[in-house]
Amino acid sequence: MEAVSPATVDWDEMTDTILEVENLKTYFFIEQGIVRAVDGVSFTLQAGKTLGIVGESGCGKSVTSRTIMRLLSPSLARIVDGSILYYPVKGEPIDLAQLDPFGEQIRDIRGNEIAMIFQEPMTSLNPVYSVGHQIMEAILLHQEVTKEEARKQAVEMLRLVGIPLPEQRVDQYPHQFSGGMRQRAMIAMALSCNPRILIADEPTTALDVTIEAQILDLIQQIQADSEMALIMITHDLNVIGEVADHVIVMYLGQVVESAPVDEIFDAPKHPYTQGLLNSLPMIGREERLEPITGSVPGPHERPQGCAFAPRCPHVMNRCRLEEPPSLIAGEFSTVACWLYDEQTEVVYAPG
Repeated sequence: MEAVSPATVDWDEMTDTILEVENLKTYFFIEQGIVRAVDGVSFTLQAGKTLGIVGESGCGKSVTSRTIMRLLSPSLARIVDGSILYYPVKGEPIDLAQLDPFGEQIRDIRGNEIAMIFQEPMTSLNPVYSVGHQIMEAILLHQEVTKEEARKQAVEMLRLVGIPLPEQRVDQYPHQFSGGMRQRAMIAMALSCNPRILIADEPTTALDVTIEAQILDLIQQIQADSEMALIMITHDLNVIGEVADHVIVMYLGQVVESAPVDEIFDAPKHPYTQGLLNSLPMIGREERLEPITGSVPGPHERPQGCAFAPRCPHVMNRCRLEEPPSLIAGEFSTVACWLYDEQTEVVYAPG
């Protein structure tokens, strides 16, 4: 197979690219050493499409999203390589990686053209301000409206996301909302300025299945109505199967597999992707669940060669010595695994 960067693959010629991440590397510089939290991630995102990012905790999913939003503290985290090209409606592409994280240009984009739903709504919402005040703050920052108009928009956003009695709830505080309502409020805040890209970081974590289904339906409905692009970050492959068009699988800060969602579920190629699917409960499944052995290595325990080699059931000597490149594995898919390299003596057929 030919080595390739996933961002160079034309995933869908019928849609317009709105975001292109190429060889992104975000490292944390701490007393104990350097943590390669994001280590060469590449992907593209098209208007109206959903990109799913999956992987276990500690694989770099959230750091990738916060790097795109430029929300990481420069005193700890630094983009050491790569680009984050955002394509605005008018004008030339903007490399978000080159912007001052505190500058006016990124503030105009963040929360306005690119918005984010955070993983923990209780810690993301300020407890000393009403929910309506916090939604209004985003509207007033990016739109030329009066406070009265901003309040009306905040009420309408709460109504849009299904919060009952929005005229009353707009003046209540986060602790007066249930977990599901707080998550809906976070969605209302993120959507208040009609963003072109929405990043949803584990938006249904700790919610019951009924509320989870309602929130996913809500996001999909808004996306369909507005042609908004969506990046869905989760460890739950059931959610990915429900909403994603294309999926990237991350492990220890790297993309190990990238493919259309149907291909990920029907013909997963990387042993890590297969392990995730084999440990997924499914209706009608007769085989026993097979959890992946071991755990994600700590930030200072990164193995030599392929990062997944210590946990891989198909590991070869080469895997422990050399890090595999991304290889073209199909028309719209890539895989970073020596099992698919032409020089490898062992030919591996998944499934």
